[in-house]
This record gives sequence, structure tokens and C-alpha cells, in this order.
Amino acid sequence: MPPPTALDAAATAAALPYPALANCPLVVSCTTAQAVALRARPRADAFVAAAGAFTPRIVGVGA
Repeated sequence: MPPPTALDAAATAAALPYPALANCPLVVSCTTAQAVALRARPRADAFVAAAGAFTPRIVGVGA
């Protein structure tokens, strides 16, 4: 199935997220991880949406 598109925007999953963070203005992370899933910093102007952590002990994105 092709990636969803709207308003000339396309979304794709990154097999290797760390190199992709340097190029993406929008980062979405949805995880049930019980440890940090993304440790690298996104680019300075990126918007980051992270969903899945519901207690301080279950975190998906490092500070």
C-alpha cells in the first residue's frame, strides 16, 4: 500500500531513524517501549509528536 498523502505531504517509516532525524521537519513516534526508543536529537526546527508513554518509567523519547 502506498504511503498516505495530503496537501502534497508524504509519510514513510524510517528503518534507521537516527540518520532520518537530521532531515525530517516532522517526527512521529508511537511505541509501547519501556525504554528510550529515540536517543538522537531531531533537527532544531522539527516538530516532535510522541505517543505511548503513560508513566515516567515508560518513556519513548529521551530528553
